[in-house]
Amino acid sequence: MHRLVQMTLCAGLALAPLTVVADAKERDWHGEVAFGQWSYDASGSVRDTTDQISFSDLSRDDEDQGYLRLGLSFPHRWAPDVLLERQGLDAGATAESDGFLIIPGSTGRASAEFDVTALSVTLPLIEDGVRLGVGVMVENLDGVVTRQEDGELAETDRYDEIYPLGLLRLDVAPFGPITLRFETAYVASGDDRAIHARGTLLWPVLRPLGLELGIQSRRYRFTTSHYAVDAEFKGGYMGMLLKF
Repeated sequence: MHRLVQMTLCAGLALAPLTVVADAKERDWHGEVAFGQWSYDASGSVRDTTDQISFSDLSRDDEDQGYLRLGLSFPHRWAPDVLLERQGLDAGATAESDGFLIIPGSTGRASAEFDVTALSVTLPLIEDGVRLGVGVMVENLDGVVTRQEDGELAETDRYDEIYPLGLLRLDVAPFGPITLRFETAYVASGDDRAIHARGTLLWPVLRPLGLELGIQSRRYRFTTSHYAVDAEFKGGYMGMLLKF
């Protein structure tokens, strides 16, 4: 709950200048609820910065991950659109450490597993036929990076950070029978960064019930106490949709 409060405050402060200059204009309430499965491929590396061992060729560890999204558009022109999302990510890779003289190296595995909670707030700048919004995505990446050597105890670093990403969202026919949505978000601080891109088709088959199909890419680069992670997750997703 503390993290969610922090994310809400960050999103509100980032959009305050935009909401001041927007014109007031009445419109209808709109909302959406979606949940489904994301089938993705993982790539990248985890590097142990202490032993200088790189675990490259990351791949997905577990089965498809589920996701949940809640969205709301308020009935006033000056009020921004709000989306709250949650999904999981995981990946792992193996590597062999160098031996010494006749002593063979050991085989180990590094893995990264995270829960992603994102609150995005966008102010619609264009509303005629398309809905173009700019804003911020405040994303909490909460999880662990683990290294397990053969015959040894696992070494784990916890990672819990908030990313404030600049966000651009475009909805084509936002309140029509079928909506196409395109999103991109980015933030960088030193060597750390997060880059997202997503395209979604929202189809209320029997309004308000429907389906959604999409494809997305999420890339993260960050450093924990002992590990440097550079990982990308990309693939398609499908879920049930309630659009009203």
